[in-house]
Amino acid sequence: PVGVKPEIPTLPELLGQAGYRTGITAKFHLSPREKFPFTRQIPLEQRPQAYFDAVKSFIKETGKDQPFFLMANTTFPH
Repeated sequence: PVGVKPEIPTLPELLGQAGYRTGITAKFHLSPREKFPFTRQIPLEQRPQAYFDAVKSFIKETGKDQPFFLMANTTFPH
């Protein structure tokens, strides 16, 4: 079987429980999907400026007093 076992907590689960806003950009090769409850999944275009704008927007949308975690994957090296 591929993926994280149900009894093993994932970083998005733990951070979400601790009050973090979580996000992921581009690729989502994580399994099973329900073990990775990101607050926001951000699809990206193949343009560096679009990537920058999406990351900037995620940070800006997060309240000043709210901690956040952004898994900023990129598709550019492909």
